[in-house]
Amino acid sequence: LERGYPRQYLDGLALDFLGDNMNMFFYLGETARHYGYDRIPFFISEGFYTGSGRGFNPDRDSELQQSDAYIRGFLRGLALGVERFLASSEVWDNGGDYYLSGYGPVGLCHRAPETNPKPGYPAYATMTLLLDRARFHSALPTGSLNVYLLRFDGRDGPVHVAWTARGRRTLGFAAEGDSPCLTDSQCNDFPLPVSGGRASFEVDETPAWIRHAGRVSDVRAGEAAYDDAPATNARPLAAPAPGGGWLLDTNACEAMEARDMSQPVGVGRFTLGPAEGRTPGSVALAVTLGEQPGVSPHRLRYAALRPATAAPIPPDARAMGVWVYGNGAATVDVELRDSEGETWHTIPGPTGYSFGIQYAGACAFDGWRYLRFPLPPAQRSGKGNSKPDKPFALTGLFIQQYASMLYVNRLEAPPSPTWRIGEVMWE
Repeated sequence: LERGYPRQYLDGLALDFLGDNMNMFFYLGETARHYGYDRIPFFISEGFYTGSGRGFNPDRDSELQQSDAYIRGFLRGLALGVERFLASSEVWDNGGDYYLSGYGPVGLCHRAPETNPKPGYPAYATMTLLLDRARFHSALPTGSLNVYLLRFDGRDGPVHVAWTARGRRTLGFAAEGDSPCLTDSQCNDFPLPVSGGRASFEVDETPAWIRHAGRVSDVRAGEAAYDDAPATNARPLAAPAPGGGWLLDTNACEAMEARDMSQPVGVGRFTLGPAEGRTPGSVALAVTLGEQPGVSPHRLRYAALRPATAAPIPPDARAMGVWVYGNGAATVDVELRDSEGETWHTIPGPTGYSFGIQYAGACAFDGWRYLRFPLPPAQRSGKGNSKPDKPFALTGLFIQQYASMLYVNRLEAPPSPTWRIGEVMWE
């Protein structure tokens, strides 16, 4: 593309990847436009394989997750301009010992001889039925970067589909039609009552379809709810509230800078202040990302939040967690020091098969959510004996935020640049 290959000799541009990395087509499109190749078709040449667990006993949770990943990926691919999904998923799982490989249980049905359907089989049938001869129209704003609502225009009018990247919540909207219905992933229809021209339903990570609603507008996402929660034996470890001795460290961190070459990071400009806490009368720490002219919105900004004195963690602790009120573009990782002075952290290393801002990544949540980190952490920094020697002490929280997130096919700033950090717990 950079060398100006003749457009008439290009049938299209394709990607080969594992899992749901459909966001890579956004970057492929930006690259093509940069070099003057507008309106060029996109294809998946191979990939998009998502396994559902292995063995003779079906895993219902993993099969539903597989189904959701496939359908959400196909929908986002259509929104990003993918015209052909070649070698994407399989009709049934592979047989023989290949079933035990990473490419084995990727089918919409179980392997021979019975080939019983998984949840993805009727979900795929539902999608292709409702989108037969339909064209992608737009991704509607929902007030949350974590809630997706796509509109397709078909033979019988608009068809909408909604889901969350994580968690569940109420989704309300104004409907033109007076008899909208909700169709689930298994093609079951449920009427949606309309009051004052508005309808609502609970949306979660499984795509749900809205039909006979006409043009949908004024979409409002309710407060998010997540299943993540502290263990019953969880105890407070620290509270990084204003005036509590916590300091902002804006020095470059080797572990953060080494995350992944295809996911650029850089030190951010943050300000701290007081905010309403998770429980009545409590105080949380408000974190706000400031403007940094000239810094790409695709760069993850970070800084370290450090207590004046390391907070000791009891030696019998098996996990720790942080309450975070997200804005859809931010998250935290933890840094610990063991009894031998070695540093351990939860910052992820390079992943491969990824590029840029990730769909449903660590930042993809808003509202209060409990982030749990098993102990000991898997990553370490610096020199030492390479053994996690208890007891640990909390030495920092790495705060991270994007200035904008990729919402289906466009960059969008979070509803607020401010998010909150609540209690730090140990379990």
